[in-house]
Amino acid sequence: MKVAIKSALSLAIVAAVAASSVQADHQQFVDDSSLNIHLRNHLKQTNLAPDGAGHILARQWAQAIRADFESGYYANIIGFDLSAHYAIKADNRRNINIAQDSEFADLSNPGLLQERADGRADSFGKAFGAIKINLADRGVLKYGRMVLNNPLINADDEDALPGTAEAIYADFGIGDARIYGAHVTRISDADQPGYDNFIDDNGRNEAVDLIGIDYRKEDMGVRIAYGRQDNVTQSFYADADYAMPINDMVSVSFGAQYGENGLVGAAARDAGPQYKDNIRWYGLKAGMGYGNLSLDLSMVDVGGATGDNQGFETADVGWQNRGGQNDIAFQGYTAALINDFSSANQQSVQARVGYDLSDMVAGLDVAALYVRSDIDRGAGAEAAVDINEYNLMVNYAVPMLEGLNISMVHGVSTVKPNQEIKTTIKDTRVMATYDLIAF
Repeated sequence: MKVAIKSALSLAIVAAVAASSVQADHQQFVDDSSLNIHLRNHLKQTNLAPDGAGHILARQWAQAIRADFESGYYANIIGFDLSAHYAIKADNRRNINIAQDSEFADLSNPGLLQERADGRADSFGKAFGAIKINLADRGVLKYGRMVLNNPLINADDEDALPGTAEAIYADFGIGDARIYGAHVTRISDADQPGYDNFIDDNGRNEAVDLIGIDYRKEDMGVRIAYGRQDNVTQSFYADADYAMPINDMVSVSFGAQYGENGLVGAAARDAGPQYKDNIRWYGLKAGMGYGNLSLDLSMVDVGGATGDNQGFETADVGWQNRGGQNDIAFQGYTAALINDFSSANQQSVQARVGYDLSDMVAGLDVAALYVRSDIDRGAGAEAAVDINEYNLMVNYAVPMLEGLNISMVHGVSTVKPNQEIKTTIKDTRVMATYDLIAF
């Protein structure tokens, strides 16, 4: 009888401890969970005057609603992320249809809404999520659909909704460094709800594999990334920056970057002897801060094939997928609102000035930049092209309502091929965002 009582008592204690542990695990899962609501009202308008052909207008206006849930870890091991995003069409106007193979095709689609084959644009949404595993509180392993942000696959988040990818992703922190890797099988652009498989030249599925490291300590940072898509291409990117205070009013900063893309496997073998199967580029920058004033000067030099040789047309990352989607931002220092300045054999220089007006109007800052560039591929009327651009930027973080931000960017670019009439492109974007942390 005593044995039975002791056994029952032991079972009761074990059950109580187990129940307490389960409750604690559940409580940690709930306490570490969060839901962020992001509201974004975005107007984007592009005006084109190509080759003196008159005025071309493309305008979209969208209201985006984004809900992002991030769970805690159950038993400090497993959790999940889930997002639901939707862009509501407020306006869509385009007074001319531009051929898909035109150099202005991308500019004719503002990219805030889902583009249809007949030129219409509609409201659309996307839902995505991932299972995640805690790596000893120093990193995470994820599988599913997610927003990636690294130099070789990224979502610069300048549209109504972000671009996403389907991947296995992991990162791990060691001191001040973060090491990451990804096996990416599908991609979805910012203006598309669906996903396209990464493929090789024969249409077979061929994923993109990435590995990289980010290091940041006080005023110094280094990023290195490498990616490969077998039988298609590989990409390498590295940058470093350093900021140094001179005194309480003055600081200086410096940066350097390098990138290289190249064909690999079957793509390299099939290119032919006259095809330059890689492209290299580099950039330099220097800046100075004086109180609320900032001044920056940067340059980017892109190599490439010249004369009768063929090669990469741009230094953009060239992962190949079934739908032709490629919403990956070029990392060059001189990239601006309209142009990335990433064409082969293009040299560009950017001057930027910014001023924080918070001393006069709380939350207000302004900036302006100018980029001058030229492309020279050798002899011929179409070989040399001058491309210039200026941007004006205003940003206002409304102090009366925390989380509300209003920004406006206006850009004007002129493209002038040698001995031809120049083309003027104007791009205006107005955005109001509000972030609400539900819990």
